[in-house]
Amino acid sequence: MIELTDISRPGPGPGGCGCGSGGVCGCGAGTSDTTHDSVLGALEQVQAGSSMVLFADREPHTLLARIDERFGDAVSWEYDSREVGDIRLRFTKET
Repeated sequence: MIELTDISRPGPGPGGCGCGSGGVCGCGAGTSDTTHDSVLGALEQVQAGSSMVLFADREPHTLLARIDERFGDAVSWEYDSREVGDIRLRFTKET
């Protein structure tokens, strides 16, 4: 399981990942299927209306396809950063 960290405000919040509704969680990811499964599990923990930022060192094309397949319109995503070696994707769980 990937540990989620609240990156939106100091101190722990009421959510399972340390952030409550409307908060932003952050986690890092690699490229293995096990890591992809962990990211999918982390997205399951994110409450509706909250976001999770994924930090990666390369474009996670396969992971994005799996997220779209599993969550469909329930999770949207956008790039916060798309620099070489510094990819940050913000996933938002829709309400």
